[in-house]
Amino acid sequence: MGLAHEGLWGAATGFVNPFTIVPLAAHALGRGVADAGLLEASLFAGMNLVQLGAAFALPARFCEPRRTALLHAPAVAMTLATAVGLALPLPAGIRWLVLLAGVTGHWVCLGLVVPYWATLSGRNIPGSLLGRYFGWCFSLAGLLGALGGGLAAHWAAEGGLAWGYPACFGAAALLQAVSAWVLSRTRPVNPPPREAPPMGTFLRERLRDFRIGAFWPLFAVLIVLLQVATASTQLFTSFLKDRGLGTADFELLAPALALGGT
Repeated sequence: MGLAHEGLWGAATGFVNPFTIVPLAAHALGRGVADAGLLEASLFAGMNLVQLGAAFALPARFCEPRRTALLHAPAVAMTLATAVGLALPLPAGIRWLVLLAGVTGHWVCLGLVVPYWATLSGRNIPGSLLGRYFGWCFSLAGLLGALGGGLAAHWAAEGGLAWGYPACFGAAALLQAVSAWVLSRTRPVNPPPREAPPMGTFLRERLRDFRIGAFWPLFAVLIVLLQVATASTQLFTSFLKDRGLGTADFELLAPALALGGT
């Protein structure tokens, strides 16, 4: 069931891949590279900045299957709202605002889920199998994401803003909802986590670890360097479109990105 949950979510991500399908939608709305960069920034801001606070926002009982699945609802609703907004006969400027707000809202809402999803995933699988479990999860998610990405690019090339991009977001919302429902049916084999300590206490303890442990400063530098080194690749789709590449060509390029993760 865990593999099914992860695989379905990976397939949904293929339909709204933030590095291919979403920039293609922005380009179809007449936006440029700077706007594509804004979309990519919303991914990292929404997923990274809110997660620490989210981990302290709710009690540990939200690491139970049904509650964790319910936490997915706002993120799924944002995907569905984007599909509806893109399907309406609105001016291109308004549809661009719908795309930007919907994608940003989805990542922010998903950032609220991640601490509880990660904890529940750890509870669902015996510790001796956890590494292999996540290996299979991300491989399956990448494989199904490749299939979804290829189909999404085909829909985008055939239907464009008339029905292609709305269909991509609609399919993603459906797959995300089913994925969350499967997660709600899991049954943990490990006990629930401890309640989170006060955030101030937690941050002081991590600052102490950072000061006395040689690993943490090196880890922080490595993360920053990786972010800087890969930043330009997140504009690859917009660059190719500006160089005249057709949307149909992404029927191969979109799956290729997901297959790398597989």
